[in-house]
Amino acid sequence: MPQRLILDTDLDTDCDDAGALAVIHALMDVGECELLGVVCSVPITECVGAARAINAGYGRGEIPVGLVEVADYHTSANWKPYRATHDSFLPPRTKADPYNVLLAARRPVDDPPAERAVALYRRLLASAPAASVHICAIGTLTALAQLLDSPPDEYSPLTGMELVRHKVSELTSMAVLFFPGGHEAFNWRMDSSSAACVHENWPTPMAISSDGHLVLTGARFTQAAPAGQPVSDAYISYLGGIGRDRASWDLIAALYAVRGMDGPFAMSAARELTFDPLTVEYHWGALADSSLPSRRLIQPLLPDAAMAELLEDLMIASLNREIIIG
Repeated sequence: MPQRLILDTDLDTDCDDAGALAVIHALMDVGECELLGVVCSVPITECVGAARAINAGYGRGEIPVGLVEVADYHTSANWKPYRATHDSFLPPRTKADPYNVLLAARRPVDDPPAERAVALYRRLLASAPAASVHICAIGTLTALAQLLDSPPDEYSPLTGMELVRHKVSELTSMAVLFFPGGHEAFNWRMDSSSAACVHENWPTPMAISSDGHLVLTGARFTQAAPAGQPVSDAYISYLGGIGRDRASWDLIAALYAVRGMDGPFAMSAARELTFDPLTVEYHWGALADSSLPSRRLIQPLLPDAAMAELLEDLMIASLNREIIIG
């Protein structure tokens, strides 16, 4: 059976989110997964247009895309680190225009209006079989925290916590949380209060994917892709040209989310993971209560160069689909 998958992505400040979508579409082509939907985990409307453009580029424009709502995004101290990062990618800068804006121009962000992230999650999970959906979060955990806190609605009489417990098999979160401890570098840092909420309350197993800094992909893919291919455009825009590489954090997380332990991965023993939302400091320790849902660290088994080759081969394989440029 194909792995039912929901991708939760910030798709805003790096091109490896787009690369993760390329890997997922390649795995869909060979029947390994079904992408139920894409959730944009930051309240940046261009992310919706970018996701729609990429999915349409692979002939799958019908995949629904949701957008998280954050009422105080522009004023909240919690979101200040993300606003600063996002603003640094706006012109003027040395690179090309932000790739999400480039892609959004092809698919208007309000045509049709994006579904609310929590509503999309609840709709997709409510209609899924029990324990069948893997969520792959390669951005903030904002939408997931909102999902856990959601009440019953027209899609399900269950609370968000109950819905996750019944329908989700595992959550993969891309975050820099290497043994034995340190300070998280980006995804959990950008909305640390939501990250803490999800970490402390998520009722299913959680796999943490931290590797990818030295797994370099993109150069072969952009050289092989035809002009106007959306994922290639994302890499070219972000990196400033064809034939350049980028780290592959999100691609590794996506590959694990689909293939799990059938892929080139090992898994650490379950451990106690603490995370302080004020300092973004984390620590792995001995597990005190084995009855709690596990938190484990994914450990790729391939050397960096071999993992990069595998991931980029999948990206290139995704080009076999008809390219829709609109």
